[in-house]
Amino acid sequence: MKRNTSVGSVILVATSLLAVMLILVFCAIAYTAIQGRDIAVQDMRAIQEARRLLTARQTARLEAGLVSAALVTPAPASRAVLEDIWQMHWRTTRAMSAVREDMRADPRAQRDLAAFTAEHETSEWRWQAAMKALHAPRAQRPAALLDHYSNTTRGRLNVLDRRAMILSRDVARSGSFNSRMMKINDLVWRLRVDAGYDRGNITRVLQQDHPVTAAQRAQFLRSEGRIDGTWTAIRAEQADQPPVLRRAIDAAGASYFHEYRALRGDLLRRLDRGQSALDGHAWLARSNPGLSDIMAISEAVFTLTEAHAGEQLEAANLRLGLGVLLMLVAVGLTGFVMFYLQRAIVGPLRALTRGINAVITSDREAVIPYENRPDEIGEFARSLRLLRESNFEKRNLEAARRAADMANRIKSEFLANMSHELRTPLNAIIGFSDMMRAQMFGALAPRYAEYAALINQSGQHLLNLVSDILDLSKIEAGKWEIEPAALNLDQTVEYCMRMMSQRAENQGVLLVKELPDAPLFADERACRQILLNLLANAVKFSRKGGLVTVNAAIAGSELRIAVRDTGIGIPAADLPRIGNAFEQSANGAFVASEGTGLGLALVKSLVSLHKGSFHIASIEGVGTTVTVGFPLPAKAAGFRAA
Repeated sequence: MKRNTSVGSVILVATSLLAVMLILVFCAIAYTAIQGRDIAVQDMRAIQEARRLLTARQTARLEAGLVSAALVTPAPASRAVLEDIWQMHWRTTRAMSAVREDMRADPRAQRDLAAFTAEHETSEWRWQAAMKALHAPRAQRPAALLDHYSNTTRGRLNVLDRRAMILSRDVARSGSFNSRMMKINDLVWRLRVDAGYDRGNITRVLQQDHPVTAAQRAQFLRSEGRIDGTWTAIRAEQADQPPVLRRAIDAAGASYFHEYRALRGDLLRRLDRGQSALDGHAWLARSNPGLSDIMAISEAVFTLTEAHAGEQLEAANLRLGLGVLLMLVAVGLTGFVMFYLQRAIVGPLRALTRGINAVITSDREAVIPYENRPDEIGEFARSLRLLRESNFEKRNLEAARRAADMANRIKSEFLANMSHELRTPLNAIIGFSDMMRAQMFGALAPRYAEYAALINQSGQHLLNLVSDILDLSKIEAGKWEIEPAALNLDQTVEYCMRMMSQRAENQGVLLVKELPDAPLFADERACRQILLNLLANAVKFSRKGGLVTVNAAIAGSELRIAVRDTGIGIPAADLPRIGNAFEQSANGAFVASEGTGLGLALVKSLVSLHKGSFHIASIEGVGTTVTVGFPLPAKAAGFRAA
């Protein structure tokens, strides 16, 4: 009884802790949602402030353009011009007031607020002076008035630009989407500033009493280059953007870079010819649509960014509500789970403990209770039975693996013994048959001489077969270790061709090499064996008078060596199995019977040890090309073969 109470207490405590953990997790989810909501609210405020700031910067520049154009005009400003300036100044004043209120609400912006207030007051004073001077002809206006007005306007805009940069960074930090949007907005503003300076320079040229100078033409070309560069960067960001932004960019391209550029070019050509052109105010009116369409891109950016922030805020509120709901559900479920665990889990767990002990002791006949229950306890009981069967299967597999390892060791020992037991008598047979063929101890009858030659050939054939089998076995066992080194490609190929020259001469086959000055990085012994096997196959399957060519080339990260013959070729149906051990082509049965089918298998295995490539191509009746690739060293560009 005491033991039952102890188990129940443990489950009760564990369940309580689990419930507390769940509640804490849901609290963390709710807290994260609150933070996300606060961030979304901050983003929304920053985006709205940046949008108001953009409006202020735009109207201030437009107003500056109108005033500057009027100041460089020789005649007094007309009533229409003055009314346009007053309307734009009213819009600018409203926009600046909104920006000032935003900066007052941000503790970080107090220094910028002080600088902005000072610059704004100076700018207002300069504006009033400019408006007063516009009633008189240009000759009666103060000489430095335009420069003073431009400098104060620029000072106020510099403060706004700093503030805009801070807000852009704040918005960009809240996610990749906002980051891309702010990048586009910064590019658009840079484009707008350069386009405004370019337009202002043209306005001044319109009012001068001499043709366009070479310095002014160079300045126009530089401005055009900066504008085109920024526009290219904006276009590069257009591809995967929302449709509304793509349409705004396309509209700006049509309006500014087609219509405005055409107007600008025609105007400059007319000025070069000394023809009459537009006055400053008319030029601004004609060029405003292009600049407005450029700024429409920023409006689209802020519309998208604000919508994205709204979605983030809505998602954060949804997560917060979900977190609170989950906390309530967790508290309600905790009582039910604790009651259910006490009644339905403790007893069955005690019985299943005995089943676990049976699995541990490998008692295959022990009965595991509750296997027929439809709930989780039944699933657990059935899983125990599967675990028990799996343990027995695992032990059987382990025994089979040990048996396979033992068989592999026996095979390795057998091959080692066979290497000595077969090669020793074969070498003796080959040696004695060579002595008999050379008739070192006296002449032999012609028939015996023929038999001695056959014995020698058969011994060589059997020795090659045994060597190939042992080499393949060694590679498969992972006991063939290669030592790649820098080799001289030409010398390596030349050595192998000399080894095959006598056989090629007997076959009536010409050996040719066409090699570049390329690096070869491979195990010397393995590389020679690869080339010798490929050359032997090429010579063997070539007709009398045939040609065997060895060439090489660098392809990607490999040096590929190709051995090409003009022999009987391989049927297309046989190509997939060529390169497997003991596989030969059915084409040319007499010639094929001379081999064992191990040559290309050994080549393929040795190339694989180098992590290289192997490819065979053939046309029946035309010839065969076998290509092997050796990886280049890490710094092939500076590599020199030894």
